[in-house]
Amino acid sequence: MTSTTVGEPDDDDFEAKLQFLRSQVEKARGDGDHETLGESLAQLALALSESGTAARKLGYPRAALALLGELVPILDELGQPGSVAGTLDILGGIFMDLDNAEEALRLREKALSMFREIGDHSGEVTTLSNTGRTYYQLGDLVRALDIFQEAIGLYRTAEDREGEATALVNAGCVLNELGDPVMALEYHNKAMPLYRDTGDRKGEATVLNNISGFHHGLGDLELALESCQQALHIYRELGDRFEESVALNNIGRVHHDLGDPTQAIKFYESSLLIAQEIGDRDGEATTLNNIGRVYRSQSELERALQFFGASLEIHEGTGNRRGEASALNNMGRVQMDLGDPERAIDSFSKSLPIRRETGDRRGEATTLNNIATLHLLVKDPEKALTFVEAALLILRDIGARSDEADGCNNVAYIHRLLESRFVFVRRCVPM
Repeated sequence: MTSTTVGEPDDDDFEAKLQFLRSQVEKARGDGDHETLGESLAQLALALSESGTAARKLGYPRAALALLGELVPILDELGQPGSVAGTLDILGGIFMDLDNAEEALRLREKALSMFREIGDHSGEVTTLSNTGRTYYQLGDLVRALDIFQEAIGLYRTAEDREGEATALVNAGCVLNELGDPVMALEYHNKAMPLYRDTGDRKGEATVLNNISGFHHGLGDLELALESCQQALHIYRELGDRFEESVALNNIGRVHHDLGDPTQAIKFYESSLLIAQEIGDRDGEATTLNNIGRVYRSQSELERALQFFGASLEIHEGTGNRRGEASALNNMGRVQMDLGDPERAIDSFSKSLPIRRETGDRRGEATTLNNIATLHLLVKDPEKALTFVEAALLILRDIGARSDEADGCNNVAYIHRLLESRFVFVRRCVPM
């Protein structure tokens, strides 16, 4: 039997243990006992770190924020700047989980500055990569690409092959978003041998999964299907049911675009079953959304609306604001198809502020374009022009070139309706 200090609670009672350790810190501080204070602070820091990490893993991000937020000044008092920076980076990740990319960016840039100040190159490049992901989430694709390019160089200098591979994948994903899937493929093809050399099967599968998406975007659907099936095989080999569900979902999307809705539904239902079995509520909602897309394409609009509504309900329950905005947007599109502009504008009007709150600028542009389409349907091209031009400004700002071209075409179309084509030509001349 292990002896404990009188009055100390059992280790499994996290909150009581934290309260005890806090009281020990205050007692040592009051007594002016610097040696005991240092020991007590270190014990409290460890407990906060462990409980904060556990809270995040268990899906309690706000509890994790409170615990790790309390940890930061303690680590600072202990004179551990590297640990402070690392914790700030983790806090940034939690804010990303909560769809607050602006606060995540503030914390990660602060962490990055600290790592650079103390010369911690490992911490620097890890946080740099995370900062790039944050800019990506905010829709600042050009800045994200610059950061990932910098990370590639740092990982290469450090001969960190796995880190280099991950940075190449991240840069490739941004390039695809910027409308350059060919260059995205090139970056992923550079990452693949690095993952294989290090024996990282999951990284290899991620590359295959992404390559599938690039081929999909280029219209090479058979190549997309082949890559995704290879990824699925690896995920099953690894026993990674979460990623297996994602790969099945992606295969369903390819079959949908190949014009085979029956096969698409089959793979979506397999994905849905796994998501439900493992408790992946966001994955479940995503798959329900994709099933809704199939039914919409088959003009089974009421059924599509049912699936989009089920997706929305789950996202609302999990607090996934981006998913919520996407589901509302899709519901609005179906309501337009059903000839119900009042309900459609209600759905779009709920989606748009969420897109803005979460920093989803591409999604914001999508919803603005849908509102423009709605105004065209009700014969109001002046209002449509306002929304489509707002969408175009966003697409230009984030560097989404292929979507920007579509936006220019949309503006041109509406100007033709308004018999003002000359104005558009002047606005759309490249600089």
